[in-house]
Amino acid sequence: MADSSRQKEIRDIHRTYKWFYVVMGIAVVLAVGIYIGAAVFADDPSGYAMNLVTEGFGVLVSTLIAVGVLDRLSEKREEKRRYEERINELVRRAGSRVSQTAVSALEELDRLQLLKGENGRLKGEDLSHADLRGRLNLHEINLEAANLGHSRFEDSILTSAKLKSAHLMWTEMRGVVLDRADLRCANLTYAKLHDVRLGGADLRGAYLIDAQLVDTRFRYSNMYEPGQSPSFLNEIPPAFLPDGTTYRDDVNMDKFTDSNHPQFGKTLEQINTVRKEMGQFTIPNAWLPRN
Repeated sequence: MADSSRQKEIRDIHRTYKWFYVVMGIAVVLAVGIYIGAAVFADDPSGYAMNLVTEGFGVLVSTLIAVGVLDRLSEKREEKRRYEERINELVRRAGSRVSQTAVSALEELDRLQLLKGENGRLKGEDLSHADLRGRLNLHEINLEAANLGHSRFEDSILTSAKLKSAHLMWTEMRGVVLDRADLRCANLTYAKLHDVRLGGADLRGAYLIDAQLVDTRFRYSNMYEPGQSPSFLNEIPPAFLPDGTTYRDDVNMDKFTDSNHPQFGKTLEQINTVRKEMGQFTIPNAWLPRN
């Protein structure tokens, strides 16, 4: 830590007095050059002086231009470094166990347009134990392969969120809208989903072992959240279930969540088949804990 602080102090000194170092360097080089030139052209001092002034001026101008360009490049690199440090700090704060800290960091990352798309900044990040309880509106957020184990969400809109292969063990979601979310091969073992909307969501290959599904809806309802246009909800199909089938009102979801259910073993085999087709790891039935 002390070495790091010392290095930062040295960098700050160099940035503060950089022009002094440049001028002194040029002066030293010119002085050495003049001394050598005077010795070589001792027989024609006036001619040497004229050439010295002409050539020296050209060298000085060229040097100053080059230094200016290099200085600007250095400033850009420094700006980029500071920006990356800021973003990394926001990502770190997004995983905070303090709700206000985590939520404000996510909102700032969203304002900077860094949460969506293939290169979303939280893709694959570790946000385990994060307290994200707040009215977040993060449509199309990319949390693919992110570690959200033991995290908590509440009253948030995560429509069309990318959660493929996300680690969601022990995650708690209450009042969360996940319509059209991509949850393929997500691990929702022991997750608590209370009043969660999953209309049109893709859960193929997802594990729901011992998950709590309380008032969880897998098909479109007539309700929609503030700020959400009704057109988004038009014709939302029922969710794809972990075994690759489409949700129906007569489906008993216990076969996905209860390891003691008579159909659980067969259902797990079907889920594992889907996962294998997607190149994901599988959990053999023999590995499952028994009550």
